[in-house]
Amino acid sequence: MTENDDFDTPWKDVLQALFPAAMQRFFPAVYESIDWARGHQFLDRELRKITPRAKTGRRHVDLLVRVYGHGGDERWLLVHVEVQVQRDAALPGRMFVYAYRIFDRYQRPCASLVILADASPRWRPRTFRTGLWGSELTMRFPTAKLLDLDPDDPAHAGNPFNAIIAAHRRALETQGRPTARLRWKIEIVRALYARGFDQQVVRDVFRFIDWALTLPVELEPTFHQTLDEIEEEFGMPYVTSIERRGFERGHAEGHLEALVTVLRHQLRLRFGPLDEATEARIATATSDQLLRWAERVIEADSVEGVFGD
Repeated sequence: MTENDDFDTPWKDVLQALFPAAMQRFFPAVYESIDWARGHQFLDRELRKITPRAKTGRRHVDLLVRVYGHGGDERWLLVHVEVQVQRDAALPGRMFVYAYRIFDRYQRPCASLVILADASPRWRPRTFRTGLWGSELTMRFPTAKLLDLDPDDPAHAGNPFNAIIAAHRRALETQGRPTARLRWKIEIVRALYARGFDQQVVRDVFRFIDWALTLPVELEPTFHQTLDEIEEEFGMPYVTSIERRGFERGHAEGHLEALVTVLRHQLRLRFGPLDEATEARIATATSDQLLRWAERVIEADSVEGVFGD
């Protein structure tokens, strides 16, 4: 498959891996209002219990996050973030349904935020409104439109989500233009390495870039050869050779990469960040192993319990 327009899973993975940076880039006022020193917690399991049933296939990503504000207040707050990757007339109503279900369940203030990652410049939903016979209910939600954001904005030069913005926008622009996509992929990866981010940050962002800017099989060797040159130039193999073999095999077998991504996501939610040995084991696994491990995640007490025979 030369085109990969299924951004849902990579968006969720990178948001969970780099949530503070995402808030800083997309919703700076919200970022400043959160006391990040007190930590944050993803409530995926709880969110699934209140998710509205979709009439069609899902084309959005949702996160529910517990955070704390400044000022020493012990009460925790909630942030609901949705990433919408295509126009959807049901979005405002869905945001309202999420908001009232979240409030009904937790009785806590919740900020409802939307990242608009679609390709339609004029589509900018911000409000849900309903009413009858003099009664009226209105909900407003802040949005961040990717098409409005400049990945080269010097005010955000140190934020890794600049590379995410660039990759997503170029993926939309280069559908059906593989040579142009290869050129942009190389440029974005080079810029990512040049920023000098922490190794894990580079790996998290690289996974998004690699997924969003999928190349035809015949162009993959060119990209990986250039990646070798970039890593030699900067003197740091951010993406391990084991991971890279996993990426290459995943492009040849799309279902396998999907399994890898799902398992990584499950393990991070359950046990936190993964060490290099765990990443290597996942990257070199067969599809049968990945399926078996995914089934064990729910009941296992540790990462070792997932991989145990």
